[in-house]
Amino acid sequence: MKSLKFKKMEFTKSELKEFRKDLENSLEEIKEKYNISIDFGAISYEKDNFSFRASAVRTINESGEFVSPEQIMFNKHCRLFKVKEEDYKKIFSFGGMTFELTGFKPKSPKYSVLAMDVRSKKTFKLPFESLNKIRK
Repeated sequence: MKSLKFKKMEFTKSELKEFRKDLENSLEEIKEKYNISIDFGAISYEKDNFSFRASAVRTINESGEFVSPEQIMFNKHCRLFKVKEEDYKKIFSFGGMTFELTGFKPKSPKYSVLAMDVRSKKTFKLPFESLNKIRK
């Protein structure tokens, strides 16, 4: 009888980083089969255990069209910020820069708006007031 050899996993930052990549790659087929996107939170670990949070979002809407996980989250929170679903990726100016509206951080009291600078493509956290021109 042949014995199986298992790799002993060390709960270190680098080992868990590799584990995360392997896990994400192994789920590609499942994500495609069920039309979902899976996001993994930060991994917390100790000597003998680790944990992380995972969330899944449907990526195909009722019409059968692909919808990005970011847009789904935008649609979920847009009314809270007094903007419309159609405002996703809308261009606006704030503080002398031009942004594209991409999302929200509802639990952030000060900088709750996520927007991408159209020039540098970097995402910025902006205050609620930055949406004043869009809400008019």
